[in-house]
Amino acid sequence: MALVAVCAGVALYRRRGGADEAPVEEEAVAPPPEPSPLPPAPVVEAVTAPRARVAITLEVKRAGTNLLSAAVEYRIILHNAGEVDARAIALDLRLFGVDPALERTLEALFAAPIERAVVARFDLAAGATAALEGTAMLPRDIMPPLAVQGIGEGRALFVPVMTVALDYGWDGGSGRSAASFVVGLDRGADAKLGPFRLDGAPRMHDRVRQLPFTVSRDD
Repeated sequence: MALVAVCAGVALYRRRGGADEAPVEEEAVAPPPEPSPLPPAPVVEAVTAPRARVAITLEVKRAGTNLLSAAVEYRIILHNAGEVDARAIALDLRLFGVDPALERTLEALFAAPIERAVVARFDLAAGATAALEGTAMLPRDIMPPLAVQGIGEGRALFVPVMTVALDYGWDGGSGRSAASFVVGLDRGADAKLGPFRLDGAPRMHDRVRQLPFTVSRDD
């Protein structure tokens, strides 16, 4: 009986000893450090290939009407502001009259290729300037008369618009420049341009001026 009691006591002691042991806490594992952010990619600027770029300037010398047409005596100055030569320049010149559909007409004109150049094609070196002079005319029977209301109503008036368009190329590309100019009587720097009369005697005016019209193109 004593042996049994001793064995039982030992067994009891062992069980109690196991119950009194403190629990072992697991150590917290630190998360791995986040990777350093990558440096931003370097900005690479786009390199534009050199090209020709022909600018248009119009100088009006005289304008008015003769027996058969409206006429504008002009001097056109072309300047190649690009880095390379402009090759095989095709020049188109036209004279219109102001009317409600003119802007749409000019937009379509400037979008179409030049089929018949007014002079033989020519080249213009980078940085060079060329000047051309002549007279643009519009027959009287197709001039659109300008409607006048109020003071001056009943008069037949006409406001010419001259257009200059260019097609040209260079090694590796092609371009187009086009501009439109309204022409009228010069009434001073702060005054509007005056229209030309169609119901009076034909007359060419020396005191005239041009201003940019609303439609242009530079491709």
